[in-house]
Amino acid sequence: MSECTFCQTKISKGDLQSYRVGDIVRQVKTELADGCCEVWLTSTDNGCYGFDINSDLPELVNTVSQIPEKFFMRVGMMNPMYMPRIREGLLKSFESSKVFKFLHVPVQSGSDKVLNDMKRGHTAKTFRDVAQQFREKFGKFTISTDIIVGFPTETEEDFQMTMQLLEETRPDIGNLSRYSPRPGTDAAEMPQIDMVEMKRRSKLAYELICKISKENNEKWIGWKGEAVFDEEFENQKRGRNFAYKPIFVNEEPKIGDVRTVEITDATVHSLIGKIIR
Repeated sequence: MSECTFCQTKISKGDLQSYRVGDIVRQVKTELADGCCEVWLTSTDNGCYGFDINSDLPELVNTVSQIPEKFFMRVGMMNPMYMPRIREGLLKSFESSKVFKFLHVPVQSGSDKVLNDMKRGHTAKTFRDVAQQFREKFGKFTISTDIIVGFPTETEEDFQMTMQLLEETRPDIGNLSRYSPRPGTDAAEMPQIDMVEMKRRSKLAYELICKISKENNEKWIGWKGEAVFDEEFENQKRGRNFAYKPIFVNEEPKIGDVRTVEITDATVHSLIGKIIR
């Protein structure tokens, strides 16, 4: 697992240890027998899964996909630094119709200098290549990423590189954070950026992220296809389509139902639809 200068995860949790593929498959089968219809493969960093047991994430995804029951699988967050090692295998494993066409790959910054100061272990190009290759292969594909503004060494030029990367890659989801010092981390000992300037950058990045998300979602209007319904709210039910897009309907499908929907509208964060059968 990476040792980022701004993060306490490695400090608090130590190195990751992978569950064996067979153990995970047995657990998934148990949950499916109990009525589960959506499986999440998740960890602190899925990208390095299996490196300690002579396996990797593509092998796990392939093996779980071969379970004969009907279900859907969401592959959780993975840092970009491991993507060059597993990307080709992951592209192949995502061909399964059971795998949501969704990736959460946190780039954090568009500046290679800042990424180096963060000890992220990757460049902006690493993330750019992931977004491009998965979209080229699958077409409609949901890319989620994380962005930090105001890291201690981030200059205005660095910030503009992040804005440019967002414009180029157009992530469907951008989880934005203002940098804040964490005790015990290297970055906490660095000279900090003025809070007023940090708020300015955060506002600009947030506005761009929302603009891109809304434009991406509007491209789904008119789409028809299957959605699995996974959560109930006061007056609506939420489903997910093959690209893990959240779709809200006013009708009353049961949780776990797979229904055909049509997208009629879009917001920054979700799609609005209706059940057509």
